[in-house]
Amino acid sequence: MSSSSRSTVPPPWWWVCAEIGQIVCILYLVAPAPPPGVNEPHYLCRLRHAIDPEFCPGDIFLESPDAHYTFVVAFAYLTQFLPLTAVAWIGRLGTLVALAWAWRRLSRTVVPRPLFAVLGAAILASAIAEGNLAGEWLVGGFEAKGIAYVFVLLGLRAWVMNRWNWTWVHFGMASAWHVLVGGWSVVIVFALWLFAWRREQPLVNMLPGLLVGGAISLAGVLPALALNAAQSPDVGSEAARIYVFERLPHHLAPLHKPAAWIAERAGRHATVTMLFVALLFIRRVELGGWSAFERDEAGRIAIYSIGAMALALVGMAIELALWNHPHAAASLLRYYWFRLTDVAVPIGLAMLWIRLLADMLGRNDRFAPAMLFVMLLTSGYPIATRLVDYVQSPWPPAVARMRNPDDWLDVCGWIEENTPSDAVFLTPRGNSSFKWYAQRPEVVTYKDIPQNARSLVEWRSRLYDVYTPGGDPEQPWVRSLGELGTTRVRELANKYNATYVLTTVEEPLGFEMPYDNDTYAVYRISPPNH
Repeated sequence: MSSSSRSTVPPPWWWVCAEIGQIVCILYLVAPAPPPGVNEPHYLCRLRHAIDPEFCPGDIFLESPDAHYTFVVAFAYLTQFLPLTAVAWIGRLGTLVALAWAWRRLSRTVVPRPLFAVLGAAILASAIAEGNLAGEWLVGGFEAKGIAYVFVLLGLRAWVMNRWNWTWVHFGMASAWHVLVGGWSVVIVFALWLFAWRREQPLVNMLPGLLVGGAISLAGVLPALALNAAQSPDVGSEAARIYVFERLPHHLAPLHKPAAWIAERAGRHATVTMLFVALLFIRRVELGGWSAFERDEAGRIAIYSIGAMALALVGMAIELALWNHPHAAASLLRYYWFRLTDVAVPIGLAMLWIRLLADMLGRNDRFAPAMLFVMLLTSGYPIATRLVDYVQSPWPPAVARMRNPDDWLDVCGWIEENTPSDAVFLTPRGNSSFKWYAQRPEVVTYKDIPQNARSLVEWRSRLYDVYTPGGDPEQPWVRSLGELGTTRVRELANKYNATYVLTTVEEPLGFEMPYDNDTYAVYRISPPNH
């Protein structure tokens, strides 16, 4: 190992807490908006439904099987006695503290000096926020993924310290929370072991960690495998195509996005990647060769980042090679080849950069102050702009996307207080927070996509049936359910057992309207023979 691994006097406990607190603040400022975040209604409403099936009964998304079993088992009980907003805050704070603690442990393994972990956290958070390609993030809401990354960071620290058994155990824990976050980390490090460490670290020595980690990972692997175990091949193939190319191409098949989207995302991601590559070669020069990376803490983290980049290149090759075979491509692309690099490259970038600064300060390099200034400016500016954006629009992300957030909260509050708890609603296609605020089931919504094949195909059928004229998938989406007309809305209500419609006020419908405001209207649909 490099000189950075020399033992140092441990800092006092209050200093450790202070550094962790500073890292928590930095991570929070990257996504300062209150709950619900973009994904929190998607995940936390499932927690509530899992413990209380009478919450939004009959909702196609909530009634479908869950892929994140560990997350549900660990936190569903909180929704029994706390509102969803409180659960979100508790989960966010706990995840932020755990991430800050794990990040500090990893950072001090690379640079055992005060405050470098804090600076590294700022670089990490900004690089992920501004340089992601496939939409991955580390902080931004309470869900299983954030917890999984805690164990990825701990696993990387164990790997850097040559504690291979603990590496596999921690990656197994990550897989238990989020099978792809932990699973791809296992693939990368195991491949690196095959290529570079196989002789000095025999497989038999790692068997305890592999077995224990593998057993722990089953808590995440088995529910994921069970999602589609009983589905026919045709349904599974069609579900994968819908999932990859219709619903989540920004995560799973980015080359199928419009050229302007690709240019913007790829440009930002390339900036972060090129900076990472530049620091990689600087570190190589300092160490005197590539072979020294195997013994260097920052170098090892960078190698992990390269492995994640290789996964993304494999995914890109699959997407290009199977361009004219969407079903075959989707069967492979659904495993999120691109997203780990969004986090792994910033991790490598942060570690290489703080290691470079530490070395410059250690030799009293005259350019060290300038380097520190550049690092502070580069990492601080994106965080500052996000904070300014929040101050200008302090709405929860899941609400900010609605046409008039005040009116949206108002109408959802009226629905919660004045409609039966099992009343099924036709709602605006782009909303993601109706169940969170109104606590009523929906026929379908774009955000809430089921994970199992049969329900996913049904979700797609409902989506086009409800939000296109005549249910024609070749037609553009309607802007409002009112555009469909009273007759068509009644047909949909009868088909899906909906008794209420929530839509905008511009296109009125011929039903009883018990409530409206400046933006939204609630219609009660009586049975045809009423």
